[in-house]
Amino acid sequence: PNNANIYATLGLALLDNDRKSQEGAHALEKSLAINPSQQRLRIALANRHLAVNQPEHAIAQLQTAHNHTPDDIYIQQSYYKTLAQLNEYELLKTAIETFTAKNPTDYRGDFFQGWYELQLKDNKSALQSFLRSLEKAGAGDKHLPYSGIAQAHLTSGDATKSLAAWQKAIDANPNFAAAYG
Repeated sequence: PNNANIYATLGLALLDNDRKSQEGAHALEKSLAINPSQQRLRIALANRHLAVNQPEHAIAQLQTAHNHTPDDIYIQQSYYKTLAQLNEYELLKTAIETFTAKNPTDYRGDFFQGWYELQLKDNKSALQSFLRSLEKAGAGDKHLPYSGIAQAHLTSGDATKSLAAWQKAIDANPNFAAAYG
């Protein structure tokens, strides 16, 4: 059958069973060929490439997904996290700077800048970036900057301020805590 959903489901199931499944990757590639709008499937392909020690292919998959859907925060987070895990900090810095330059009023630019600074152990700069992100975030997005603020306080050794920021994150979006449950 020439059905993108069937290929996507098959590919995801095969890769869930075996992270290195070539058959699973092939099914996802077929699905994307039929329906290229399913860019989140590239995250699963990237994870497969990481599992078979092909980091350059993983990065390429995530770059493609991010380029096709730059407003998808899930893809953006997966891409940036993978770059950090692979110690590709220059690529990560460039990606964040490019996003921020194109979207200067979007809270995510400062949020990801803060996250990047946390990776570099620059807690003071990270906290300032998260605070700028909080100023730009809409009511439905404030939980993310608050989570960054909490992390910055925690890595600085201030558990009390961290806990207060986590509480604000949960108050801003009660479903946010479920992601950690």
